[in-house]
Amino acid sequence: MYIYLDESILNLNLENPDNLCKVEFLLTGYAEGNYILNAPRKLLKFFFDNSSLSRIARDAAVFAYKNYSMMNAFLEKIPYKIIVKDKSNINNSDNQWIISLTDVKYGFLVNGIVILGENLNDSKFLNFTAQHFQKTSNDYKPFILINHFHGGGGSTTYNELDNLLNRKLNHIFCFLDSDKESPTCLDTDTAKKCIRSINKNSWLSKFSSTNDYREAENLIPLSLLEKIEQFPLSNIQKIKQIEGKHQVLLYPYIDIKNGLTKKFLTKISQTQSQKKEFWHTILQKIALEGIPIECNIVNDICTIHTQLKDNVCQILPAGTQKTLESTIKVLEKMPIDESFNIIKDDYSSKAWFEIGETIFWLSCALPKIRLS
Repeated sequence: MYIYLDESILNLNLENPDNLCKVEFLLTGYAEGNYILNAPRKLLKFFFDNSSLSRIARDAAVFAYKNYSMMNAFLEKIPYKIIVKDKSNINNSDNQWIISLTDVKYGFLVNGIVILGENLNDSKFLNFTAQHFQKTSNDYKPFILINHFHGGGGSTTYNELDNLLNRKLNHIFCFLDSDKESPTCLDTDTAKKCIRSINKNSWLSKFSSTNDYREAENLIPLSLLEKIEQFPLSNIQKIKQIEGKHQVLLYPYIDIKNGLTKKFLTKISQTQSQKKEFWHTILQKIALEGIPIECNIVNDICTIHTQLKDNVCQILPAGTQKTLESTIKVLEKMPIDESFNIIKDDYSSKAWFEIGETIFWLSCALPKIRLS
């Protein structure tokens, strides 16, 4: 995260111990590598000349002063930033959060932003997308990623989000699966609650989702899935074949864990919606491929389809129940350069890199400053 200290801070009484303590904390957090910090030269000079600040804080101000041009270049490049002023109501406009120095307290942005996902696996995969995005340009080499994870518990994620917002300590990036079952689906109730909490709570936060992909599993590059031992890649290739042959968009909205099931299709058929029309078109294309849609139940057992838990018939199989977990394990076992080389030219990695770009810029920091 990029923090910019506005020149208006000079309007404050910096002999006041409370104000000075907040400046001290921001500078030492920068020295520790928790974020990037910059300020006008006039303000930085005031800091490193102030004997009431610690040596670490003054050295951090000196470093920012000496590297002022580089820090300003970062200001132009980094899309997300926190502006600290002498006094201001917390305001978020175009991914720029404006706060008052009085809003800073002990623990502010220690260990970087909080990534709040539905579970820890969702949060882990986000960090890999950011590391891969960093590899797309040598210009990003100076940065490190600094963030930490919270699992929200699926549909109760908004409760954990409220807890974090009320603490007013960290910048919170809340990320959910969109759960879109077709292109026309709207935000889920959980997403709406999270967005509502962020809009009404005056604190540093941002919401995002898998957007036009149903779940995290749907945007994993195919070249990574190929690296998972015993992964049913032929199922994915069949889905992609149907997409290409019949010019339909199926893969982003299919349940990767369970595939396309009869239970899901029955649920959709009982509605009057664009989602029903979307899947009706898909079913027509699937039927053209000779894939049986209807079941033949004998003694509660389908003689046509593979049956999942609770005898749910699988019309079109996809991945496995542990697709995301298996992908994370693969990524954890190989150097980041190796996994980047695997996906960098993969046409299916576009969404992966797009999410990685957001996480990277929110999490970016500079390494710990060496004291002079």
